[in-house]
Amino acid sequence: MTDTTHKPRHRRWWIAGAVALAVIVAVGAAAFSFHGHGHGIERFAEKRIDRMLNKVDASEEQRAEIAGIVGEAVADMKELRGVFGETRQTLFTTLGAETVDRQALEELRLEKLETMDQVSRRLVTALADVADVLTPEQRSELVEHMQRHERP
Repeated sequence: MTDTTHKPRHRRWWIAGAVALAVIVAVGAAAFSFHGHGHGIERFAEKRIDRMLNKVDASEEQRAEIAGIVGEAVADMKELRGVFGETRQTLFTTLGAETVDRQALEELRLEKLETMDQVSRRLVTALADVADVLTPEQRSELVEHMQRHERP
């Protein structure tokens, strides 16, 4: 006899994870842009989110609300993105010095962990906000679509 008491909870975690993945990929990749130039960030996020919303037949009201949520998150991520450019230069300067300052490298690492924590918190907030806009049925459809296109 199998225990089915945990299946609904398990399914909710899958739904939350799928929505999280979609938002994080769209917002995170858009905000930090693969080439680091920051061009077209908003358009990239818009296209990714639009594709996701097409799959679940989102209403115009949902689309508008989610566009606002994603737009704010992208703007916040763009602000944090500048910090990573500074890190690169500091890293080059530290490693190029006559003597490598291990303490400076450790401080740099800790700073970046703090920044990544800020990014992570902001993305989770956007994720939760987007999930609140979608209906449970839409989130379920999204999960099913993502599961069909999983890579092994």
